[in-house]
Amino acid sequence: MPNALSVCMIVKNEERNLARCLDSVQGLAGELIVVDTGSTDETPGIAARYGAEVIPFDFTIVDFAAARNHALERSSGRWILMLDADETLDQASAPTIERLIALDESAGYFLERYNHSSDSESPFTDYVVRLFPNRPNHRYRGRVHETIDASILAGGGQLLKSDIRIDHTFSSDRESRRRRNHWYIEILKEEIAADPADDSRLGF
Repeated sequence: MPNALSVCMIVKNEERNLARCLDSVQGLAGELIVVDTGSTDETPGIAARYGAEVIPFDFTIVDFAAARNHALERSSGRWILMLDADETLDQASAPTIERLIALDESAGYFLERYNHSSDSESPFTDYVVRLFPNRPNHRYRGRVHETIDASILAGGGQLLKSDIRIDHTFSSDRESRRRRNHWYIEILKEEIAADPADDSRLGF
């Protein structure tokens, strides 16, 4: 389905994960858009070898929504599948994506995400909106923990569950995760201080 689906990502120093992610969408994506926020490893080269358009993005001011929206602005597909480099699409889900794109409804779809860590006995699951029509009013909000849900609803669309599955493998280094979470909290505090009335960071 040429130009039916753009797979979009934002990345930084993901040379260990990126090929596995891109392998999982081969044959499904008509276009790969990879926004790079400052990699110093082989990430851009790996993405380019898969035929991705690699777009450098100035991340001096940390804003994950802005980076994701930059990917959307460069996409030409009628639909978007947004993935992170440490995620892979379950191959059994590809026909469902093709079917939903063919239906072409005004809806964003929740994907079931299986989160894996080597220090956990079993994965835990959550649900994230990652498949949606490519429309100018569908944009992410929130510098961290960014979501697109509110803009889909504001544009008259629905949010629907699907049985599409992605697998997410996150670092088992608890100290690294603790530092990252602390960093996110500081950014959220900056957002709240800048605009206390804006609740978009909460996904409302």
